[in-house]
Amino acid sequence: MGNFFDLFDRTVQFLDNSQIRYDFTKFDSGAIVLDIWYKNKFYVFQFDIDNVGVSEVGEDVAFDSRADKIIKDEKLFILEVQRVFFDIPNIRLS
Repeated sequence: MGNFFDLFDRTVQFLDNSQIRYDFTKFDSGAIVLDIWYKNKFYVFQFDIDNVGVSEVGEDVAFDSRADKIIKDEKLFILEVQRVFFDIPNIRLS
């Protein structure tokens, strides 16, 4: 289990460096929802203390507050980021 709030900061840094559009909301509970627009797709990453939820929202897929995937391992989250942004080489969240 990693520090998923640290992963949020590193993900935002990657998005900034890659000039990818995003927005986020921090909640009183500590959770952070990161909305990402990339290649005509919309993704929602939900960061919490011990996991990240990942969802892809499309025209035929309605948003649900329950994530499509729950990731509890930093390395698996990085693999998911690489899957979403497959056409960006050498993705590093450091």
